[in-house]
Formats: sequence, C-alpha cells, structure tokens
Amino acid sequence: MKKLFIIILTSAFVLTSTGCYGSFGLTKKVYKFHGTLGDKWIKSLLMFFVGGLVYGTTSFVDAVFLNAIEFWTGHNPIATGDTMEQIDQNGNKLVATKLPGGALDLTMIGIDGSVKKVTLINNGETISAYDESGKVVAQFETTPETATN
Repeated sequence: MKKLFIIILTSAFVLTSTGCYGSFGLTKKVYKFHGTLGDKWIKSLLMFFVGGLVYGTTSFVDAVFLNAIEFWTGHNPIATGDTMEQIDQNGNKLVATKLPGGALDLTMIGIDGSVKKVTLINNGETISAYDESGKVVAQFETTPETATN
C-alpha cells in the first residue's frame, strides 16, 4: 500500500511539474456553469455543500491530466470551445472562441449591429488571419519573443 502511494505521488509530481501553467479548462467550465445556477443564495449553498468536492476534483483532473496533455500537445481538449467576451468603451463587442487545434475565432459586433469575423491560425512560423470566405487577410511572423506556451 505504501509503495502504491509513493508511485501515485511521484506520478502526480512528474505530470504536474511539466513547466506549463495550463488553462484549467474543466474547472473554468464548472465555474461558468455554477454561475448560471439561481441567485446568490443558491450559488452560496451549492458552494458550501458541494463546492469543495467538485472544484477539488476538477482542479486535480486539470492539474494532473488535462494540463499535462495541453503541455505536450499544445491544446487542452476540454478548453476547446471556450468563449471570452469583451466590450470596449464605445460599446463594440469582441467574442473570441477557441477552436480545435489551437485556432482562435474572433467576432467583432459593432454598436450599429455590423459583424466582422476572422479566424487566427498558428502555422508554426506565421500566424494567419482568415476571413469568412477562407481568404488570408493578414499574416504575422512569429518570433521566439512572441511565442508562448
């Protein structure tokens, strides 16, 4: 039993010390879902009674398995489909969605209702921006200074 515990502990240490922080996609999805459940009282009760168990489990799975996959493959399978929204001071809305393979879909919705879309794809030495028809509208060279994990 002691030997098994040491093996599990060592494996967890090796997997989590890969040098990549990771996106914690599973935990973020659970947090986002939790935010949709009822009012502040319901959310607080759920957090009090089951939050520790749920968030502890998802954080463990993210840290030990999913973030290691993300480190070695370059993308987290759970984080695909994650969306981030930002509204600027003029009221324009930017929606960014992660796509499979590490691509990023960007949609700009103007205050007048106009919609512009572009998809960014990292091709190794360049990052290409494609419009809705698949035409390259911009291309940027990546350098070691701009490359991130």
